Amino acid sequence: MTAGSENSDPEQSSPKPVKAIKKRVSKKKNTNTGKPKRPLSAFMLWSKDARPKVKEENPDAAFGQLGKLLGAMWKDLSDEDKAPYVKMAGEDRARYDTELDAIPKKPKKALSPFMLFSNEHRPEVKGNNPDMSLGELGKVLGALWRDADESVKQEYMTKAEADKARYAREWAKFSAEHPELAE
Repeated sequence: MTAGSENSDPEQSSPKPVKAIKKRVSKKKNTNTGKPKRPLSAFMLWSKDARPKVKEENPDAAFGQLGKLLGAMWKDLSDEDKAPYVKMAGEDRARYDTELDAIPKKPKKALSPFMLFSNEHRPEVKGNNPDMSLGELGKVLGALWRDADESVKQEYMTKAEADKARYAREWAKFSAEHPELAE
């Protein structure tokens, strides 16, 4: 045997294909958005207290089974027993609303000429056709826009330019006052 004859078989000499390694992508959203933590419902507050006891009584129960047990127990709970959790949930909701209101709102984006036209004509079209679906309403408004005179379209284009200027002013002010929120 010669030195190079060990790998003379073509099947052995070619490298095996390497499978691509898939990265696990976290489905968690970025929690550093500056938004307050969402409020917990009365059931969630109660289940945080009751879960350890139910888990102790049912050590072999899976997470989903525990949830079903807790749901059934919550349903059977009297209003008197639920009252403290309902009160805590209300307080948590008030906290959330207060924190949410403290976050400055970004200015509304400028509307296109068609959107300005649609917003103005939608009530009239909807009033004439009360059982029209949203999709049908959009089609009718689109047809009205396509059939509109150029002078009408020009009027809405002028309004859209004014709205675009308004947005630029408001955005400049907002980003100067809140640079951490301006993206």
